[in-house]
Amino acid sequence: MSRQVLLTAFEPFGFVRGLVMNRNRSQEVCELAGAGFASAVDYRVLPVGPEAIPQLDLAMAAKPKAMLLTGEDASEVAHARRIEPMAFDPGQQVLGFRFPNARQVVSRFAKTLEPLAAECGFVVRQGIGTYWCNRVYYHTLASADGETPVVFVHLGLWADPAIQANGIARMLSVMIGF
Repeated sequence: MSRQVLLTAFEPFGFVRGLVMNRNRSQEVCELAGAGFASAVDYRVLPVGPEAIPQLDLAMAAKPKAMLLTGEDASEVAHARRIEPMAFDPGQQVLGFRFPNARQVVSRFAKTLEPLAAECGFVVRQGIGTYWCNRVYYHTLASADGETPVVFVHLGLWADPAIQANGIARMLSVMIGF
């Protein structure tokens, strides 16, 4: 059997999205996008907290052929579909402040997806923030072998989830083809 693409989303978190609505945009979109790829995708919903890292390590132990990580960005209005080109060392940040010249790890694959991203209405632009999206992305990029395609996509709340899912599905198709 060929190796699968790892697709991750985050579980609901926070007061409004977690407790009141019990929804996370990344989870909604990944469930829509991954429906047609069941045998080719290993879909995981990660907790928003320290438990995410061992769960991610367990998934990465299967040596996926590519990794597409997603997260929700409630503040994102202008670019409701954003591919993150890099992640920053979480040890070089305190709360919401990242130290100047913090170590970063760059996804070489983000640049590869740029033409497809543009077709799907996604942008490739730094905006990863300092929360669990950055921690998971940094850990994945730092742990990957350097050859495995890895990319993180932020999904805003103000865009149509079906349009977002179409873009994620197209990215999955590219990654499955590797």
